[in-house]
Amino acid sequence: MPDIEKVQADFAVLGVPFDEGTWGQPGERYGPREMRESSQEYNHDLTEGFYYIDGDRTTLKGKRWVDVGDVNVMPTTPSRTNDLVTEAVKKILAKRAFPIVIGGDHSITFPVVRAFDGVRLTLIHLDAHLDTWNGGPGNLDHATWVVRTANLPQVQKIVQIGMRGIANDSEAMGNARALHNQIITSEEIHRKGVLAALAQVSPGGNIYVSFDVDVMDPTLAPGTWHA
Repeated sequence: MPDIEKVQADFAVLGVPFDEGTWGQPGERYGPREMRESSQEYNHDLTEGFYYIDGDRTTLKGKRWVDVGDVNVMPTTPSRTNDLVTEAVKKILAKRAFPIVIGGDHSITFPVVRAFDGVRLTLIHLDAHLDTWNGGPGNLDHATWVVRTANLPQVQKIVQIGMRGIANDSEAMGNARALHNQIITSEEIHRKGVLAALAQVSPGGNIYVSFDVDVMDPTLAPGTWHA
């Protein structure tokens, strides 16, 4: 991993090639590598910003980007890996850069959010699943991470968007309600539209967005096994 202490950028991309927190088919560890390789098809000077035909506008012009590489993963010792994730994100924040973390299974959200010590956050969780199932004492995996993350003092509110399917159950829903999470289902989005869903997210403040690829239509992301 490059020396984060020397980073001079507005946005820092950090890979977490970790999938020991998944219950089923592994492979999420290859996510950071595959995303980087796919990005090579997009030959663009990022400091030029991003142009959108809709609105004839350019965003993020002049902003500096850096890829700080991957966190070192400690096989069979996920707690140590999580500590390294938190340490890396803290270093990025200390350099006043905006962290963009690519994984990896969804359990990595907990150590990432943990790094925002003293920062009040609203967590926007985009996923097909609530990820609020009960786990064993000290357990952290891709289906229980929301419960652990909700108990961090910096997390003030959780908004869960896109939930659907038969994998969600009364246990997960009961836990989400107990945490006072705001839930916007996929069906609600289809009924009322995206803008109506976004209108339910309070503006202002610090927002952390956690995105699970299975929130997308399975026809668009067939590679994820548990959509």
